[in-house]
Amino acid sequence: MQWCCTTFKGYFEEAGNRGLATVVERLGTGEPVFLLQFRSIEMGQEGPREYPHPLALGSQTGIIFCPWCGRNLERFYQSEIDSMVRPMYTLVD
Repeated sequence: MQWCCTTFKGYFEEAGNRGLATVVERLGTGEPVFLLQFRSIEMGQEGPREYPHPLALGSQTGIIFCPWCGRNLERFYQSEIDSMVRPMYTLVD
């Protein structure tokens, strides 16, 4: 696969791990969505117990352009999107 940049590739390979990652998913309409995701803990682990305040263990937001090289992601990866989709790594459906 040809990557838009090595940084995007590196964060794509981090999906499911603690920290920053890029994730690709398809919406119910079939439209691809690229996500920039952050996890406070490893996937599958529980957060701290008895914490007195609400605590977000992860967050994600959609992106259109690569944050590192600026390429339009859907356009650049149009022929590779199906091989990039990994719904198990999204935080919510």
